Amino acid sequence: ILSDSKIDFWVLKGIELSQRNYGDPMARTFGDLDVLIPNKAQVGQLRTYLLGRGWLEKFKDEWIDDQPRRDWYMDLRHHISLIDPVHQISVELHWQLDYRFLKLSENKLEGILCSETDAVEILGRTVKVLKPELEYVFLLSHATRHGWSYFKWLVDLHYFTKVQLDTVKQQYWINFFRMWGS
Repeated sequence: ILSDSKIDFWVLKGIELSQRNYGDPMARTFGDLDVLIPNKAQVGQLRTYLLGRGWLEKFKDEWIDDQPRRDWYMDLRHHISLIDPVHQISVELHWQLDYRFLKLSENKLEGILCSETDAVEILGRTVKVLKPELEYVFLLSHATRHGWSYFKWLVDLHYFTKVQLDTVKQQYWINFFRMWGS
């Protein structure tokens, strides 16, 4: 469905992390599909596309139709949630990696994604994902924002050492977000 929308997206965490770290998309639990769409206008287009196919907003009043208010809201948040009521599949549409620690302008984020993208095959489909060093920093930020509430997040980060992270590049991203992030 996402590919059919013709909107460029990256899969974050969950199923892609399970495939990359453990070789099986179902080896670790996850509650939703997280996708990154760095263009805010395209987030709205994909939301409309999914709603037109029967998906529902997971939370009331999460999307604001008034453009100036929506721009303000999108600066304070980083995703909206939708659910397929037939299959009970939940998707989060992200326009930022993180609204606190890894916030970037659309142009800067799109520029980074041009060079920091890998591809992973999941269940016979190839999807775009973050390169491991950037994903590692994203996962650190995500777990920190949520107070490290799941043990599986520590295990995920441990398994990144098996991917052979480029520690110089990893440190680059940590320093980059210290300087440019919010």
